[in-house]
Amino acid sequence: MLETPAKPANKPGTMPAEDTAKTASGGEIDAQSQGETDGFTLVIDALKLNGIDTVFGLPGIPITDLTRRLQAGGMRVIS
Repeated sequence: MLETPAKPANKPGTMPAEDTAKTASGGEIDAQSQGETDGFTLVIDALKLNGIDTVFGLPGIPITDLTRRLQAGGMRVIS
């Protein structure tokens, strides 16, 4: 009798890759609801936790998304 290999167990707090890309429609999983955090959010949260409310930066493509997210998070951006 042939045995099928068992799926490897996931680490606690993780899920298979095929489940992470599903959306909330139709009872499927939304990646944002699983607590995934991007680097922009980590940087903004760290700045706020350290009492920084104003950020100075030179405008440019590499930081455009960051400055938009900073402003959306209530921080002052000077460029």
